[in-house]
Amino acid sequence: MSTQYDGIYFNQSRVSGEVRMSTDGLGWRATQKLTAGSNARVSQPFLLPASDLLSASWSRGAHNYLVQIHTRNGDVVSLDGFEQDDFQSLQRSLSSNLDLQLEHKEYSLRGWNWGKTELENNELVFNVASKPDFEIPYAAIASTNVVGKAEVAVEIALPSQAERTTNGDEVVEVRFFVPSAVVEPANVEGNEGSDVEVEEPVNAAQQFHDQLQEKANIGSVSGSEIAQFSEVLFTTPRGRYDIMFFQEAFRLHGKTYDYMVPYTSIKRIFALPRLDELHDVLVLQLEPPLRQGQTRYPFLVMQFPKEDQMEIELNVEDDLYKEFYEGKIERSYNATSESVVSSLFKGLSGREITSASSFKSTRNLPAVPCLIKAAEAALYPLDKGFLIVTKTPQYIKYSEVTGIRMSRLATGNRSFDLTLSLRQSGSQASEIALNSVSKEEQPILEHFFESKNLKTNNDAAEQRKGRNQFEEDVAMGDDDDESDDEDFDEEPPSDSEEDSDESGSGSGSGSGSDAESEEESDGEYGSDNHVDTGDSKIATAKKDRKRVKKE
Repeated sequence: MSTQYDGIYFNQSRVSGEVRMSTDGLGWRATQKLTAGSNARVSQPFLLPASDLLSASWSRGAHNYLVQIHTRNGDVVSLDGFEQDDFQSLQRSLSSNLDLQLEHKEYSLRGWNWGKTELENNELVFNVASKPDFEIPYAAIASTNVVGKAEVAVEIALPSQAERTTNGDEVVEVRFFVPSAVVEPANVEGNEGSDVEVEEPVNAAQQFHDQLQEKANIGSVSGSEIAQFSEVLFTTPRGRYDIMFFQEAFRLHGKTYDYMVPYTSIKRIFALPRLDELHDVLVLQLEPPLRQGQTRYPFLVMQFPKEDQMEIELNVEDDLYKEFYEGKIERSYNATSESVVSSLFKGLSGREITSASSFKSTRNLPAVPCLIKAAEAALYPLDKGFLIVTKTPQYIKYSEVTGIRMSRLATGNRSFDLTLSLRQSGSQASEIALNSVSKEEQPILEHFFESKNLKTNNDAAEQRKGRNQFEEDVAMGDDDDESDDEDFDEEPPSDSEEDSDESGSGSGSGSGSDAESEEESDGEYGSDNHVDTGDSKIATAKKDRKRVKKE
């Protein structure tokens, strides 16, 4: 007899569904539809055989009450959304159909951030006051690293954006501070002078890290190692890592960080020569990206000497090779190290390798050097997009580029700037500025942009166009100035002429007119000057001056 419950969320899924339990096992499928316009992915139907069930617990959850089921292969299944009244019927159903006892689990609500950790069968449990505060399933742990001397960082594995079925924010990292006590090894008595090696003291944080890695099988994969390459130089993230190839994933092992990356995370592969003509680079674009603390690495950049030859035979049995790898990778290789590694990535991931395009710079190279802010970079114009190799590489499809602006071409510098305008993302359109591009590359780049139908805006051409228009406007203005204008042939009479007219008209009327003219002059030059002379010489002189001006 089967039992069904509706409105249940499976592993924090975006939509709810129904759960059915029978003697054969447990199953869940989504029944709620996504809202219109949502690009989320709905969780696929899930079936769990009765033989895989290990234990079940009941506790409060995000959608009311939660049932957690632990499986024999180490997984933890969460079913959230039960009502409180469902406890009795669910307990009977699990007991009768699946032979499981539903245990009641009570979480700590004190809010403390200190407690004790326990490494149980399927998960890491953090206890506060002898009650669980939270758990981290081992299957959800991507990697663990010791940070400093007393911190252990646990990174949570996240699916790619296209495969996410959960809603809202997600935890990506949890850090545990472990007191920096040193765990002393067991004393070996009576072995002084013997050949017995005494273990060195171990840091408490390092011991917790090692135990968690061993318990969670972090870094281990099913199947044997196909090939290994030691001390490969990575420019992004910076360091040397050992690369180990397995059937479903590859492992990066460094001094501090250890990653296990599924081949399905590889989105693109680029194999290109460096501008120094001494090395080749192999670039992997990942989704989801790797993380080191708060830093995300969507690109891995490996560097190989161009003339480094390698001969290797894969560690694969003949029957396994014929079953899984024949037609994908070779049985043995004798080529450059970059060619061997890129061939393995291509065959195991199923992604094609993108190589250099027909673009050639003035130095006959497939890229041009530039700067992004203060960092050196190389711009590779490829067949379908731009690849910018720098400390933080970027790949831009031509379909995402709305325009390219070339600036500082009219100056006396030997370089110019390129600005790539991208399609609107969110509320604003973004731009990528590439500085200090050699002016010798300008005509070659413009020709390549035209071949890809990319809109180009040349500031120098715009300036020349504006200057020519200005010169034409100035020339037209000069022609207008040279035309005749009769309105400005005669000058208006001056004030002095008007004054002389008035004085001349009153000169024949007697001394009274002369006196008035003299008083007016006194008002202009000052009364003291007239009193000191005692005669009319000054007034007569003024009249004479006015008469001369009038004539």
